[in-house]
Formats: sequence, structure tokens, C-alpha cells
Amino acid sequence: MKAERETVEVIAFVPGYRINGIIHLPVGGRISDLVNIKEKRFVAITKASIYSEGTGRLSYKSEFINLNRDYIILIFPASGASNTQSGLQSNYKISL
Repeated sequence: MKAERETVEVIAFVPGYRINGIIHLPVGGRISDLVNIKEKRFVAITKASIYSEGTGRLSYKSEFINLNRDYIILIFPASGASNTQSGLQSNYKISL
């Protein structure tokens, strides 16, 4: 029997790129639990859109990527996220 999963839209930052996509967590699971599992080196992301850090333009789209967790700078749920440029310059545009 397969464990039940829930989908969570996330935004992840890795060197040079921003990734928008979906991760699949056990029901009630947290993103931090998934990223901190010592035995898992990769985080599976589906429906991934990968944007260039320099231009903010879409570089790649993929139905599935395996993201090496050692390269994740920041990852958070896309729901409720906003790009509030409070005096700071940013090339990132969050599209939900």
C-alpha cells in the first residue's frame, strides 16, 4: 500500500536559478523534514519551471527534476509568498 501524499507548491533557490514546482509530502509532513532527511540526497520536484537568476527569464520547464539538496539555498511554500522589494534590489519575480 502506498503512503498518502499531499502536494505543495514551492519556490526553491539554487545557485544561478529559481525553481517553481511541486513537491510531494507525506500527509502532515513539512518541507524541512523532506530536505533534512540524511539518507535522501535529492528532492523530487514535479511541474518544474526554472528561471535564470540573471535575467529572471524562464530557462527550462520539466515535468520532473531531482534537485540535489546540497545546492538548495532556500525553499519555501509558494502559497502566501510575495516579492516585496522593500528597498532591496532583486531580479527575482515570483509568479504563482
